[in-house]
Amino acid sequence: MIPIRDENGRMTGFGARVLDPNDVPKFLNSPDTVLFSKSRLLYGLDRARKPIRAADQAVIVEGYMDVIALHQAGFENVISPMGTALTEDQLRLLKRFSKRIVLALDPDAAGRAAVLRGLDAARQSLDRQQEIGFDARGLLRHEARLQADLRVASMPDDLDPDEIVQRDPEQWKQLIEQAQPIVVHVMEALAAGRDLEDAKVKADIVAQVLPLIEDLPDPVVRDSYQQKLARFLRVDERALMSRQVKGPRTRRPRPKGEATTPTETLKPKAAAGSPSHKIGAHCLSLLLRRPDLLYRLDRVLQEADLSRLSPEDFEYTDHQMLFRLVRQ
Repeated sequence: MIPIRDENGRMTGFGARVLDPNDVPKFLNSPDTVLFSKSRLLYGLDRARKPIRAADQAVIVEGYMDVIALHQAGFENVISPMGTALTEDQLRLLKRFSKRIVLALDPDAAGRAAVLRGLDAARQSLDRQQEIGFDARGLLRHEARLQADLRVASMPDDLDPDEIVQRDPEQWKQLIEQAQPIVVHVMEALAAGRDLEDAKVKADIVAQVLPLIEDLPDPVVRDSYQQKLARFLRVDERALMSRQVKGPRTRRPRPKGEATTPTETLKPKAAAGSPSHKIGAHCLSLLLRRPDLLYRLDRVLQEADLSRLSPEDFEYTDHQMLFRLVRQ
């Protein structure tokens, strides 16, 4: 059993690690209450707050055991979420102690293969398992809104943070020092093991990275990353600008056998009494009350080889606008 405390050291709940690797769930937490809210708590922050201020840097790892091992090794500016995707509330809390935040996730959580699956969640959050979602676009938005400096430390594929620090504490220190901005990390993760001389590979990387860059609110930062991407792929920056202007729109793939129509029209106004409007409204109502359900739905769709839920899946424009807010 692991006691969970808030940033002031007050006990709010408990976490537990199941010792038998065959048991499911692997991690257990206290149920959400007014005091124990997984989306707002950060494990270890009560002990890490002073070291974070002293180092002017916070390091986020995946689990309780990583935090404990790193603190024992002398790296006390380390904390972890409570088994959910990082939330803006957690980052806002952390920013009170430092604007410089490094994500040092296990390789299976923020690794290259997971990034290649879509950039949106390296591992989806489940109540039954201690996992961090790596949502590149969401993290970039949080970074901009909070005026923070978020970076990603690339972990060796075969080692967890606690294993690294047990084997060589100096290696851990170097990995954190070499942490890269989110966009650069995504670029390199997508390129790993691929032939960058292949035009199709370049086009695929551009198609996935450019939307992240376009979302950045600061035009100077956008321009800087566009230049980095062009140099990284050795392409003319004007080609990126051309693609940005055209803005090819991707559509959600349909299951096999489902008929397609030449054109699909959106209804500008919602017919409040129609069955389709009621279904969309009910779905959005659930997601607004329980945003965590969206991560579960994304995972189910991914396992079925379908893309995640998008605004275009809603028939009415007002529902599409609401869903975009939920997705943010």
